[in-house]
Amino acid sequence: MIGCSHHSTPLAIRERLSFTDSQCNEALSAFRKNFPKCECVLLNTCNRVELYVGTIESELPTMNDLVGFVTGFHNQLSSDFEQYFLKLESAPVIQHLFSVASSIDSIVL
Repeated sequence: MIGCSHHSTPLAIRERLSFTDSQCNEALSAFRKNFPKCECVLLNTCNRVELYVGTIESELPTMNDLVGFVTGFHNQLSSDFEQYFLKLESAPVIQHLFSVASSIDSIVL
C-alpha cells in the first residue's frame, strides 16, 4: 500500500495526485495493463490518495513502481513526491485499512 494523506501531505500536493471520477476508471485500467497479475484498490477522497495492491500469482510491484505509477499517471516526477508517500506492507496494511474504513484515521470522526 502506498498513499498520501492529511497526516503528512499538504493539500496542494494531495490535489496534484488526486483522481477525478473518470480518472479513477482510467487509472485502474492502466494499472491492470501495467501489472496484469495484480489486483488493486484506489482510494481517493478529499483527504487521501491510497493504492492497495495484492496478488497471489506473482511478485508485487515495488513501492517505487507504485509511487511511479501514481505520479506518472499525473505527469509528475516521482522524486518530487517521494517524501510524502506512506508505504506499508503486510499486517500494517490491514491495520491501516481498517482504521481508514472505520473513520478512526479521519480528520473528523
